Amino acid sequence: MSSNKCRGTDLQNKHRGTASTLTRSEVRGGGRKPFPQKKTGRACRGSNRTPLRPGGGVIFGPKPCDWSIKINRKEKRLAISTAVASAAASAVVVEDFVAEFAEKPKTKEFIAAMKLLQEREY
Repeated sequence: MSSNKCRGTDLQNKHRGTASTLTRSEVRGGGRKPFPQKKTGRACRGSNRTPLRPGGGVIFGPKPCDWSIKINRKEKRLAISTAVASAAASAVVVEDFVAEFAEKPKTKEFIAAMKLLQEREY
């Protein structure tokens, strides 16, 4: 479990969190009431920068946020040691390839040698 949690934490800590939008108070302009409240026959409007109008602010848009979370030191150490142990268990160590190749290494010969090693393993 700790290796999965560690991987998720690592991905989340890479999250930049820099997306940002302007709210109605941050958009330029819109300080004056566009027309009187009464006697125009139009709907009430307090600002030209309301989110309901083009050029207005965003209602619940993203703001910069720190998404990083902490993972315990021992938990992180356990996850790293588990990952290294599982990698070591599935690793194949080849000491000498000289017997497998005639004069100079060829990809076909290398693939054949790896298949042969894989068959010996099982």
